[in-house]
Amino acid sequence: MKHTFLPALFALMLALWPRVAAAVDVVSPLDFSSRKACLGSLDYAERHLGNPADPEHDERAFLQVLERVCASPMLSADDKLRAGLLLEQAQKNRVGAAAASFDFVTLEGEAHSLNDYHSQFTLIYFNDPDCDACQRVKARLDTCSVIEHMVHNGGLTVIAVYTLDDEKAWRSTTYPAYMVNGWNKSQSIDNDELYVLPSMPLFYLLDVDKKVVLKNEPSLNVVLETLQQAR
Repeated sequence: MKHTFLPALFALMLALWPRVAAAVDVVSPLDFSSRKACLGSLDYAERHLGNPADPEHDERAFLQVLERVCASPMLSADDKLRAGLLLEQAQKNRVGAAAASFDFVTLEGEAHSLNDYHSQFTLIYFNDPDCDACQRVKARLDTCSVIEHMVHNGGLTVIAVYTLDDEKAWRSTTYPAYMVNGWNKSQSIDNDELYVLPSMPLFYLLDVDKKVVLKNEPSLNVVLETLQQAR
């Protein structure tokens, strides 16, 4: 059965290739030739490349910088502590790797996990009902015909995930009917650091094997462009 998804996956690879090339272009001008330069590049990467809210956000480029800093002979072990921690976090659920499964409950009280869903693609919408940006994105999702059409055709599952501990806030928020409304009641996502979510809202797009296609993506436009390439 899985071979039927190959054309869509190939289209996704073509769609994502410019972003991979761009990551190389971002890293190339950075300086790693001295201790000061390495630490400056690390600071730049953390503030911009690793920050989903920043226009320069780029997970692949961020990983490349962290790997170079951690491997640099210019730095001491103490110098590398911060980069090592960031690298450990950034390597979770990296693009191309299998996404960590997690448990959640629905408004009906049903218990589920990420691996319960087997559509061609799975879109995780990590959000906080008290977040203004989340409300703006949710308003767009309410009228997003592209995503709704893919869900109704069985090619996409969309799961809205609330990770905090305010059950009242979660229950008071409504989502489009085509979305699964889930609460990580056990708090396993935060407590076990299954996902590192530096801001809200963030999307993860997974393929049929639950491998990560998009990670910590704040832009619904990027999600839509990627999905349209796979249609």
